Amino acid sequence: MFPSVTMSESSTLQIQQHKKSFDTLQVGRAAAAIAVVFFHAHVFFIPERLYPGETISRVFNIGYSGVEFFFVLSGFIMILVHRADIGVPARARRFLRKRLVRIVPFYWVVTLALALLLWTQWPTSADRLSIERVMYSLFLIPIPDGSALLVGAAWTLSHEFLFYIVFYMLIISPRFGVSAFVLWCAAVIALIPSQPLNYPWNFFFSTYNLLFAMGMIAALTFKKLPRRAAIFASMFGPIMFLAVGICDAFMIVDISHSVRTISFGVFAAIAVAGLAACERSVPLRVPRSLTFLGDASFSIYLVHGTVLPVAAKGMLFLNMSSVLSPLMSLFILVGLGVLAGSLAHIYIERPLLRALR
Repeated sequence: MFPSVTMSESSTLQIQQHKKSFDTLQVGRAAAAIAVVFFHAHVFFIPERLYPGETISRVFNIGYSGVEFFFVLSGFIMILVHRADIGVPARARRFLRKRLVRIVPFYWVVTLALALLLWTQWPTSADRLSIERVMYSLFLIPIPDGSALLVGAAWTLSHEFLFYIVFYMLIISPRFGVSAFVLWCAAVIALIPSQPLNYPWNFFFSTYNLLFAMGMIAALTFKKLPRRAAIFASMFGPIMFLAVGICDAFMIVDISHSVRTISFGVFAAIAVAGLAACERSVPLRVPRSLTFLGDASFSIYLVHGTVLPVAAKGMLFLNMSSVLSPLMSLFILVGLGVLAGSLAHIYIERPLLRALR
C-alpha cells in the first residue's frame, strides 16, 4: 500500500515563489504514513504471524486510506511547485530529472536491499527474485500476473510516474496536456461501472488516478477560500474522511472500491485546501518532531514493509507474543517500522539526495 504524498514529494511542502511552508500538511503526511504502517502491521503481522487468527480493532484497518491522502497531496504539490513551469517546454527536462532524482535512487536502494535480504534470509522466497520480477520492480512496471512488486508499497509509485508523464505533457503544451488530462479522467469515470478491469487497463484507468486531479483542483482554489470557509473545510474534510474509513472498516455502509476511493479523494482535497488556506493566513506552530516525520514519510513508507517481517520474526524468536498483549505488540511493530524509516531518511535518503542534487 502507500504514500507519496505523495510521500515521494519534496521534503518540505513549499510554494517556491513565496517560500511558504505548510507545516500542517507535513503533519498530515506523517499521520498518513504512520497510519499505513498500522494497517500493514495489524492486518498482516498480528493475525498471521504473532497471534494466529486474532485482530485488535477494525479501526486500525482505516490506515490504508493514507494512500488516497497522499495521491491527493501529490496533485496539490505538483501545482504549487510546478505551476510556473506549465507552458514552458524548456523546463520539462528539469521537471522529469527532479522527479527521478527524488524517487528512484532511494527506491532502488530499498528494493535491492530487500532482494538481498530475501535471497540470504528467506531462501523459500527465492521465486520472488526472478530476473523478470526484479526488473519489473526496479522500473515500477505493474506485473502482468497481478503479483506485487518486491517492495509491495511501490505500486503507488507506478501511479505517481503515470501522473508525472501526463503533467509533463502540461509543461510541454498546456492545450494538449489539459486535453489529455481531461480525457484521461473522463475515461476513468466512464469505466467505473466496469471495475475491476483487466491488466493493463486496471492500471491506466484505475480510480486512484482521479485523486491527482482532485489535489490539483485543491491547489488551484485554496487561495480563494474565505477564512470561515477555510476553517470549515479544515475541520469538515478530515472528519468526513475519517467517517468514510469507519463506514468501510466496520462495514456500516456497503460501498464499492471506486466509490470509496472517490469519497476519500473528495474529502482529502477539501481538508488539504482548508488547511493550506488557514495556514496561509494564520501562522501555526507545529512541533519539529511532527514535521520531521512528514519529511521522513517517504522513507517510512518504503522501508516499513521490509522491517515489519524482520521485527515479527525477532519477536517470535524471543517468544514475546506469550508475554505481550496484541495491542502492545502492534505498537512495537509500528514503532520499529517508523524508527527504521526515520533512520533511513537521516542516514541514507537525505545524504543521497544531497549528493545527487
